[in-house]
Amino acid sequence: MGDDPRDWAAVSLQRGAELVVGWRPRRSRLDAAAVELSREVADEIRKLCVATLERLAGLVRRPYGGSPYIEQGEEYLAVPATELPRTGAPSSEQVDDDEAAALSDLERLIATAGLPPVSREELREGKYLFYAVVCTEAAGRQRIGFVRQTDPHRVAKTGGFMARFGEEGLQSLEDPVFIFEAGFDLVVAPDEVAVLRLEAFNRMFADLNTITAAARGNAKMIASSVTGMTPAATQALGAAASGRPSLARRLQRLLRPGALPPVTPEALSEAMIKHGLDPTAIVSDDKIAFAEDDAVVFLDLLEQLYYETDFTGEHRRADRYSPLTP
Repeated sequence: MGDDPRDWAAVSLQRGAELVVGWRPRRSRLDAAAVELSREVADEIRKLCVATLERLAGLVRRPYGGSPYIEQGEEYLAVPATELPRTGAPSSEQVDDDEAAALSDLERLIATAGLPPVSREELREGKYLFYAVVCTEAAGRQRIGFVRQTDPHRVAKTGGFMARFGEEGLQSLEDPVFIFEAGFDLVVAPDEVAVLRLEAFNRMFADLNTITAAARGNAKMIASSVTGMTPAATQALGAAASGRPSLARRLQRLLRPGALPPVTPEALSEAMIKHGLDPTAIVSDDKIAFAEDDAVVFLDLLEQLYYETDFTGEHRRADRYSPLTP
């Protein structure tokens, strides 16, 4: 398909489907195992995938870049595989290994047929981050993953039990129960990822650091909307967020429509004085100029997290209810 956007409405899926459940063996890494399906269940979950493709056709396609914000239920984010940040150079042993080395964990797991099966005992004991229904495209025989970032299986908690209602009333149920929701969060093809829920995209591609990779660009967009912000402050904001995913997420939130208040150096100084903070940490010579260490305070101010309590006059941060100190 080259650089052309994928036409999801034109995708036709072969009969049948595979199911994998995934977890994090360690931070920012993913692994998965296959779950055996009956033909009936495979047909049913394939129908969910077809419905998702039909839904994509009715949503507004938003290209990846800048602030990757989407209106859930109205838009989807189209992320070309070539624009996903990569973590390292591929090896040179063989073609399959080269291709796998250039993929994120999630892309690699979806592209891999014949993952090891998960056992009943592992399902009873395991906790899973996501499940993916993998179908094969009829035309190009590409594997396409439909991902939901939730644990699909339910087991009884220690000391309890599960039961189902049958012809003879409630009957004990010892095996794990799977619950499949109607929609998916991501549709992952070799050339493009369709993002229906942004938080799932950030969590599932954590190994590629997609949030922090966008931080410097998002900092520039913030600076273009804030009066009097110096290039050095813009660089400091981007550097701070690049090293801390929590700050990078806050940058993304501020770029949502209506989230960024109109801010000037004078307004920032007044707000900091009101809360007993030193305004020179953020504002200098009528310009917004701060070092990387002060980026958190700058974001706090943009998000208007500071407030004064009604009865004691204490200044606090709204998200943590912690007192402010100069």
